[in-house]
Amino acid sequence: MSSLSPEEENFVRLNLLLTGISPRAVRTLFDYEFAPICLDSTLKKEFNKLKDLQKTRVINQSQWNLLTQDCLVSTEKPDSPDSKNFDVTLMILLLRNLTTISPPHGGYDSLPSSSETTPAADLARIKEYTEYDPSDSDSSIDFAVSSPKKKKTASPTAKVSDITYQCPVCDKTLNTISDFRGHTSKQHGQQLRASDFRVTKGVSATKSSTSTYCESSQVSKDTFSKTFYTALPTSLCNIANDPFVVNPHEIKDLCQQLENNSSAKEYLHQVIYTIFEQSNSNLAQNIDRENLFRKLHKVRSDMSLRQKFLDHFPTCSENVLSIFWQLIFEDIIGEIMSQMTKVQKHNSEKEQSQLSGNDQSILFYIAGYIVYSLRKRFSMYSAYKLGVISNFTIKSDSRNFVTQYSKWYNIQDRGGLQKPCDTLFLLVREMELIVRKTTSTVLSANSLLTEPLMENIMESFMIKYYCNILMANEEGSIVSAVTEDIIRLFLRIRGFAVTRLERNKTSKSTKKSSSSLRQALKDITKN
Repeated sequence: MSSLSPEEENFVRLNLLLTGISPRAVRTLFDYEFAPICLDSTLKKEFNKLKDLQKTRVINQSQWNLLTQDCLVSTEKPDSPDSKNFDVTLMILLLRNLTTISPPHGGYDSLPSSSETTPAADLARIKEYTEYDPSDSDSSIDFAVSSPKKKKTASPTAKVSDITYQCPVCDKTLNTISDFRGHTSKQHGQQLRASDFRVTKGVSATKSSTSTYCESSQVSKDTFSKTFYTALPTSLCNIANDPFVVNPHEIKDLCQQLENNSSAKEYLHQVIYTIFEQSNSNLAQNIDRENLFRKLHKVRSDMSLRQKFLDHFPTCSENVLSIFWQLIFEDIIGEIMSQMTKVQKHNSEKEQSQLSGNDQSILFYIAGYIVYSLRKRFSMYSAYKLGVISNFTIKSDSRNFVTQYSKWYNIQDRGGLQKPCDTLFLLVREMELIVRKTTSTVLSANSLLTEPLMENIMESFMIKYYCNILMANEEGSIVSAVTEDIIRLFLRIRGFAVTRLERNKTSKSTKKSSSSLRQALKDITKN
């Protein structure tokens, strides 16, 4: 018998992996998450969730029959469920919907990158390649393994125009703006605009020789200077009054000296500005703060920078000055971030006066529709996201400040409209303010581009602030993805409204006065 070619050998290896090894690996994880002795009670406890998945066709009929016959309706001990009766697809489906395993960066419905080695990423790979269709492969697979089987229906998040975003550093292709921004920030430490690296229908992205940073995400020197000199006295007061500080008298004296030493303050200002320079000015998400504190540690540990600071206080002990150097960095960063938060909140409150009561009532109605639409969408493909948005509605009947804006909700309830919580309403109101501030009143194709507008909204401090409140304790990737869904839906609703308004203006253009003979004679008579 002739030996197998490399391509045929790859085909055999892949089939062995998918039919022999993968099921055992998935079953091992499944039995770890669902103890066999408790599997029956666990599935019965989650019956309502499983029923919802069956209604939305996430669980197909054959899988549902297996669950109802063997698990959910069995009462006798010999018929208790066993993972050996479940296929790979059903086990992965139960793992992703009934456990707290964090999903891979791109979700379970796309192939993860090779750098992701978590159990969830491995499940996504097995899921994708389990659906691989060898019918077109001629029983052979080359070294660059073919793509997984094409889906019969497009994902609800797939873009009709096939728009993707290509990382300019590693050429990785990302499907959404949040994926692109998360990748470039985490992997390459750069704040880049996704719209500058868009790929449409296979046309390669235009590579720039210089990185195009998000300007609104960078801290301007003027803004930082005002914040720094406001935060410094508070920080020095905190250090001087700290009862647990070492060498309290010397440290308190140093605080007084620094307060009166303009050259030392200017040097400290320059050093700390290098930490915030080209950092995300919002600092509302954990990833932004992690990057900032990484830079902080690097600067604080730099011996040359510390020595230059010590030179401003020649009469003080080097040991005490070293302690003071560390204390300054430890306290002032928190004060600067606190001051930035106060400034952003104050600016947002001032801008809210632009909106009338009727405007805010309509925005409250739109916020309720966004919850309804997201629930409908997520129920079809993401049970995890469906759980994330469960806090987007008002849980009690008690009145709060948003109740005054429920006029449209009471008049035009369509039966499925949800009553949004106050934080979601504030988020929608902030999006409206940003759109009004950044969109030109002279409408054109460029002024109505969705992607740059989406990024302007995503970069806003208050947007991230409200989203972190709405989705507390969720991973940054989930928060960014749901935020993008909210913004995209809001802009779509607003876009329809703007289109209708402009159409009405055009249709109501003034008519020309009659030029009949009778009208001409009347005009002559009047004159």
